[in-house]
Amino acid sequence: MNDVTYQLPHQVAFNIHNLTPYDDGEVYDLTQEDEVIKDGDILILAPLNGEPRYAILCQAWPTIVYGQSKILHSLVNTTWFEFEKGKYAPQASLIFGLIANQYGLDKI
Repeated sequence: MNDVTYQLPHQVAFNIHNLTPYDDGEVYDLTQEDEVIKDGDILILAPLNGEPRYAILCQAWPTIVYGQSKILHSLVNTTWFEFEKGKYAPQASLIFGLIANQYGLDKI
């Protein structure tokens, strides 16, 4: 697992974990068992059908931000800017920026 730490303005700090070697079930288990993975961390997931996938650990729940998963949680009837009063919006913004930069705006 390759980890990177980022510090954004307003004291938002989080790690980025490369979890591409693991399937979604293993990712879920890692988020529950590995104390290195913390609330607010970004999870880079294995691509699905050639598409990149990213998630954020929201408290104890790995939640998909970009891509599909039948195992990880997802937001329903809210946005990353509304959910938990925008607590995870900086991470989601970074993910959307990465997708737009690498794959084009039409992917977000």
